[in-house]
Amino acid sequence: MAPTTGNVRLLSVVRLSDRLVLTTHVHYPVLKSVYDDVLAKVANSNMLETRDKLTVTSRDVGAIHYCADATLCFIVMTAASYPQRVAFKLLEELKEQYAASVGTAADSVTRSNALNSKACRMMARIAARYEDIQQVDQLARIQGETTVIRDIMHDNISAIIQRGDDIAELDDRAATLAVDAKVFTQESRQVKRSMIVRNFKLWTVLAIVLIAIAVWVAIAFLAPVIYIAARYVVVPAALWIYDQFKGDEGAGLNSLVRLGYWIG
Repeated sequence: MAPTTGNVRLLSVVRLSDRLVLTTHVHYPVLKSVYDDVLAKVANSNMLETRDKLTVTSRDVGAIHYCADATLCFIVMTAASYPQRVAFKLLEELKEQYAASVGTAADSVTRSNALNSKACRMMARIAARYEDIQQVDQLARIQGETTVIRDIMHDNISAIIQRGDDIAELDDRAATLAVDAKVFTQESRQVKRSMIVRNFKLWTVLAIVLIAIAVWVAIAFLAPVIYIAARYVVVPAALWIYDQFKGDEGAGLNSLVRLGYWIG
């Protein structure tokens, strides 16, 4: 027998006419010493006559669930925390499979547990399947998944709380970095403006110097040419033209001579 957790502990079928235990399957043998006494009390209880379905608790075996029809009473002992709806679901399945496996053989039985050979394997399969509640009960499975999720969230929250100081420190650092970044941006803009003004001044001074040099070079190289042209070409030509307009050639020649001496 595979090891069990004790959710399902015992299955039994009792004939109501004489309270004879027809078959019993012990699924959780740890409490085997007390099963017989508890089962005998249930089989002979007056509640079987008045209640066809009931759950009672027992400090010895946990919880006892039974359902009865006109001739038979089906009993399952479980852990005290075992869901009642799952226990009665087990009993309904036991009732159906017992009828299919045993049939009317229960009518001729005269000794206790005489039908174990016919029903014990079937009862063992049912007990094994209902041992894991989440396999047979969707609500229990959802609750189990919810519990797992809750535990994970609890662990995550605990970890966040433990890291609270680190998070606060990171927030402070982030705020400090934001302030530093803002100051750096402002200073960068100021430096950029200062560099633009400085470059403008440098280029202005350089342009003035270049213009001054160009003027000086022009004056230095062109002044003699201008002087010669003015002395020997422009002024004499102007005087000669003037005299021609006056109609006095002699005066014009004399003017050229005078101008030549004046310039010289």
